[in-house]
Amino acid sequence: MVKVYRSQKAFENVATQIPVLASEGYLSSKSDDYGWFVSEDFVLPFVIDKKLIFKRMIFTLEPFALHEGLDADAQKAFLDEVVALTEKENLCDFINKAQSYVVFDVCPTKGVCAPWGTYEIDISKSEEEILASFNQSHRRALRKAIKEGVEIRFDVDPKDTWELVHETVTRAGSLACPPYAYFKKSKENLGENCLYAGAYKDGKLQTVLTVLFDDFRAYELYGGNRIGAPKGAGQLLKYEAMKYVKAHSKAPVFDLCGARINVKPDSKYAAIQQYKERFRPTLKEGYAFKVIINPLKTKLFNLLVKLYSKRKGMRYVDPIDQLLTGDYD
Repeated sequence: MVKVYRSQKAFENVATQIPVLASEGYLSSKSDDYGWFVSEDFVLPFVIDKKLIFKRMIFTLEPFALHEGLDADAQKAFLDEVVALTEKENLCDFINKAQSYVVFDVCPTKGVCAPWGTYEIDISKSEEEILASFNQSHRRALRKAIKEGVEIRFDVDPKDTWELVHETVTRAGSLACPPYAYFKKSKENLGENCLYAGAYKDGKLQTVLTVLFDDFRAYELYGGNRIGAPKGAGQLLKYEAMKYVKAHSKAPVFDLCGARINVKPDSKYAAIQQYKERFRPTLKEGYAFKVIINPLKTKLFNLLVKLYSKRKGMRYVDPIDQLLTGDYD
């Protein structure tokens, strides 16, 4: 039987180890409305984003098992119970695509399902082996940045981090950057598990990276770069962030957070994925999905987002619909 909990303490006796992206500290940095679906087998964290009359649910992690021996059928049954409970309790108007690093093994019966994946780098290897695994062009760019005096720091101010991420996301024609409050709360709530790293040249921040990590995994959530940033600054920053995580945790995987399985070769997403692929990661494949609880409010929400995006000179497509149709810029 699945239950909804609104406090991490309420189910500590069931799940003694909570991944960082399922922790109350992280969820509360995303929203004031959050919780966990908990059964005897799985825990699934969520946040609810409220805009006007609309409520959308977003999962911040795939279901994590509480014991071994659970197969895909068990996970599907759990997700179906989650959807049923969400409908019964009227928790939201629709379940939106989960965060980019979340890859489900299965989809719920009522879900609109699309192929999805993420890139994983094995950081259990030595620092030398990690570097040697990168594509030659990335290694060359990285060394060039070092020669040109690019400096890496691991204590970038949350405000400076947000400003550069926001500038970069806006430049790319997207509305995907969280507010400054999220960056500030993440650092306050998660402390040493929240890394804001930056590449500097002549004392000026050029490239920034946000990484959340624990002893299970590290996640590269957001990045930003200044126009004209030194070549190789991004590659160097990512490599140094991997070294930092190795030194401060037992995490065996550095997650580059998101990979479209079917992507147009000439789209901007293809260029982003080509950049990630040059770090020679392993592609983890699975699914993303959405579930419509209230069809009318879901349709109205998407219409309003499209109109708002158009006013901002941007184009919005529902993320799951985009994955299914290939409607990329």
